[in-house]
Amino acid sequence: MRRRGQKKDELAENLKLLNQWGEQPANVQQVYTALFKALEAGPEVTYVDAASDPEVKRLCAVHKVTHLGGPMLGVISSRGARVWVRTLKPAKVEVQVTVGDGTKTFGPVASTAANDLSAIVDVTGLQPSRVYPYRVLVDGKYIETPAHAAITTAPSESSPGRVRIAFGTCPHRWGLGNQKQWTLIRRRKPTAMLLGGDIAVQDRRNHCGLHRADYSLRDFFPAWRDFSAAVPVCATWDDHDYFDNDRWGIPKGYTLRDKQRVCDVFRRAWNNPSYGFGDERRGIFLRTRIGPCDAIMVDERYFRTGVKGSFLGDEQMAWLEAWAAEKAHR
Repeated sequence: MRRRGQKKDELAENLKLLNQWGEQPANVQQVYTALFKALEAGPEVTYVDAASDPEVKRLCAVHKVTHLGGPMLGVISSRGARVWVRTLKPAKVEVQVTVGDGTKTFGPVASTAANDLSAIVDVTGLQPSRVYPYRVLVDGKYIETPAHAAITTAPSESSPGRVRIAFGTCPHRWGLGNQKQWTLIRRRKPTAMLLGGDIAVQDRRNHCGLHRADYSLRDFFPAWRDFSAAVPVCATWDDHDYFDNDRWGIPKGYTLRDKQRVCDVFRRAWNNPSYGFGDERRGIFLRTRIGPCDAIMVDERYFRTGVKGSFLGDEQMAWLEAWAAEKAHR
C-alpha cells in the first residue's frame, strides 16, 4: 500500500498490468519501459519525441521492433475497412489484401508527426460478406501481424441478413490484456465491436504523455493485438479515459487547450469513421453504418456544461436531434 504523500510509481503499475495475464518476454518489457519513461517525461511529449529517445531507438533496433501499434481494424462496410497502424518513425504504410488467387495493395499512407505516427489505410472495392486475409508493410517491409488477421466485410445494406455487433464498456487497462475474454468475443465472429469508454487510459488528466503511454500499453497486450487485427472496433470515452473520475467539460484548474489536446490524442489512437465536429470544435461522437444497422456513439464528456439533465451539451444534442429527425422522414 502506498503511504500518504508517497509518489505513485506509474511505470511499475503499468508493467504489473502488462504482465497480469501472463509474463511478457524480457525484450517486450524492456521496450515498453523505455517508451514509458520517454512519454512520462512531460505532458506534451509526443510519439515522435519518444521514438527519438536514444534508449527507445537502441532497444527497438536490438529487438527488431517494426512498429508501435496495430494493425487495428475499423470503419467496416460491405466494401472494405480501414487499417490503423502506429509506426516507429515517419513512414509509408501499405496494406496487402489477399483477393482470390492474388493480392491487392492499398496505400501508401504517410505516418507523420502531425498524425502522431498513426497511418490509416482505406481498403476498398471488396465484396460483401467475404473474408480477406491481409498483411501490412511499413516502408516496403512486412511487419509482424497476427496469422488470423483478416477483414470480414459486412453484409450488403440492401440484402436481408443478420449482423452481429458486439458492445461493451469499462475494460480499463487491466481488462485489455484478458486473452480469454477477447478470444471468446472474436470467436463469436462479430462484424464489429463498439466500446463505450473507460477503455485504455486511466486518470491521466492533461498529461498527454501518459495518455500515450497507456495507449501503448494497450498496443503491447497480445490479447488486444489479436482481437483488433480481426474485429473492427469503434470507440468513445468516459470519465477515466477523458480526464479523471467524474470529470467533464473543462475540469476545474484546467483549460480549453488541455481538453483539446486530450481529444487530439484520442483521435489519433483509434480508428473511428469520424470524430465529433472535426478539428475546429472537436468532440468524439459519431454515427456510422454497419451493414443494415445504424450505430450512434455519443460523447458524454467533452461538451457537458453541468446543466441539469444535459450530458451531451447543446451542440451535440442539436446534432443528435437533427439526425433523428432526418431518419424519421426517410
